[in-house]
Amino acid sequence: MPNTEERIHRVLVVDDDPSIRQVMNDLLTLAGYTVATANDAETALTIIEKNAFEMLITDLGLPQMDGWDLAVAARRFQPNLGILAISSWQGTDAATRMVEHGIDLVVWKPFRFDQIKEAIGRMNGLLAARP
Repeated sequence: MPNTEERIHRVLVVDDDPSIRQVMNDLLTLAGYTVATANDAETALTIIEKNAFEMLITDLGLPQMDGWDLAVAARRFQPNLGILAISSWQGTDAATRMVEHGIDLVVWKPFRFDQIKEAIGRMNGLLAARP
């Protein structure tokens, strides 16, 4: 369960793979977070427009609008949103693209849930440091 000092309580998980979405939903819910899910960027943006989240976890390889563009669009609605990308793509320009698209952290596939929990802990620190 998240401790009271954590800034992250509500998480939106976006992945076009239903099994990843379900596992992330179940594990994050069991860890005490309030979780919403979406299977594509357009649905995610509709959810973000109507609901507040502290963290967005998105696959970068989404159909139609990819996770890179989702990150940019999500920040228009919620500028202080923590954004964690999950991806198997590890291009040489990943660090530059992360900055350009406002992505805070990346966890590379295949990943273990403890890596997601560690990233959430790191994200809490990043969010605490923001004005």
